[in-house]
Amino acid sequence: MTTFAKLIADWPAVVGAQIARVAQPAALDCLGVLHLRVLTDSWRTELARVGPELVAILPPVDGVIVRRVRFHCPADGASQRSVRPRLVTR
Repeated sequence: MTTFAKLIADWPAVVGAQIARVAQPAALDCLGVLHLRVLTDSWRTELARVGPELVAILPPVDGVIVRRVRFHCPADGASQRSVRPRLVTR
């Protein structure tokens, strides 16, 4: 089984080096939404286009199937606390 920590460690191998340079896993909630930190709003827009393709290649994490990805960037005004790596369990 893939853990959230393993997903973070294997991220470049899972999504490729280019995506891994601009987007990193921040959290996975119990509904299967993987939250990704993205460098810029432009990258967020670009990656949103391939969101379904990302979902298709992501393994289940700690028994939770990734059903959707949500992208966050500094322009969102999110605090650092809200994007720390974490897993919200059931």
